[in-house]
Amino acid sequence: MNEDEVQVVMVRLGDEVFGVDVHQVREIIKVKGCAKVPNAPHFIEGVINLRGQITPIVNIKTLLGLESKELSEETRIIIAEVSSDSVGLIVDAVLGVNRIPKKDIVPPPKIAKSEGNNSIVGIAKLSEQLVILLDIESLLAGRTEKGFSIKQVLSESQHDEKNAIAK
Repeated sequence: MNEDEVQVVMVRLGDEVFGVDVHQVREIIKVKGCAKVPNAPHFIEGVINLRGQITPIVNIKTLLGLESKELSEETRIIIAEVSSDSVGLIVDAVLGVNRIPKKDIVPPPKIAKSEGNNSIVGIAKLSEQLVILLDIESLLAGRTEKGFSIKQVLSESQHDEKNAIAK
């Protein structure tokens, strides 16, 4: 890969195509049952045991204000590293990995960058398709309705789970 392009994992969320920098993705897994966590924020689907590590699962569509739908055979969980914590993001489908020339990426419109929202880093023109490029770190640093950052909620839940396991 050269400096004139970015490599992104292309995912489908509803009818839209999003791209996530490949460096933010550790792995992609099939959906498996996740344990519901009582009193968790609405965007937390639950937790899974991923090779001995308790990993919170986030409904990325809820965070983006998109309509959720039932899980399908194509549904996947993207495991991302966020500030040395693992987090799973549910997506409707993984479409593959693409290299996008930087010249084909435009900044997001101002309307897409609402107060404190820097999660949309650009919009790529790929053939006739528009791809919304997301920064997972910024998305998870966004604020919840109770004033806590999503990243803070995730790290506290992982800390609580590690303490519970240690007892």
